[in-house]
Amino acid sequence: MRTKFDNNDAFSKQIGLSPTRELYNVVVPDYITLNYEFTIWTSYIDQMNKIVERVNYTNGSYWGEPGKMRFRSNIESFSDASEMDAGERIIKTNFAVTMFGYIIPEEFNKMVSTRKQLTPKKLVFSMDVDKGASEFLPENLGGTTSTEEFSLTPATEVFGIKTSKSFTLEAGNSIVISNDGVSFNGSQEIRHVVSTIQPILPSSDVTFNSLTVNTLSVGGTTFNPTSYIGNL
Repeated sequence: MRTKFDNNDAFSKQIGLSPTRELYNVVVPDYITLNYEFTIWTSYIDQMNKIVERVNYTNGSYWGEPGKMRFRSNIESFSDASEMDAGERIIKTNFAVTMFGYIIPEEFNKMVSTRKQLTPKKLVFSMDVDKGASEFLPENLGGTTSTEEFSLTPATEVFGIKTSKSFTLEAGNSIVISNDGVSFNGSQEIRHVVSTIQPILPSSDVTFNSLTVNTLSVGGTTFNPTSYIGNL
């Protein structure tokens, strides 16, 4: 059955969450039918009529101790069995009751016979291995390990959201990106390392084929296209 915790909205469908349902685990007993015969004895017919009226009123209800096991009853009919004994009339009425009950083994008396549980919204399967991925790489004829034909798929986040349009980084002039041109849509983790072709540090010797600037400052001297300021 559906529950009030079931948020079956568009966002839940996008991240792969399934609707939550309530499940009830109930112990199935052995159903039995019990037949009982009763006899009512009174001294007067008026007394008998009151008793029969109250018994007949409970026909179809559940008989038993309140708060304990109670079974549905069914009274077929009442029959008059009055008789005379030594000049004294004895008022008797016979009736049969059918009880629809059930039996549960005694060891279940200390257990909860009805349990409720909620189904999980999402199942995530993972694998534990004793060997690393590099140990399963194929061997070339020369005896070296080939990594060109073996790749690992990046792990998908448990609650990753996949976008309709992807984001791609491409390297420009003198820039190196580790995953150049690889698109990113949010479903898988991608890490980029951005670097230059040659290191640029205060102590580095950088070489350029050509340099075009509007103003060049060297030490305390400034050069521009028409003049310079400072000492040569």
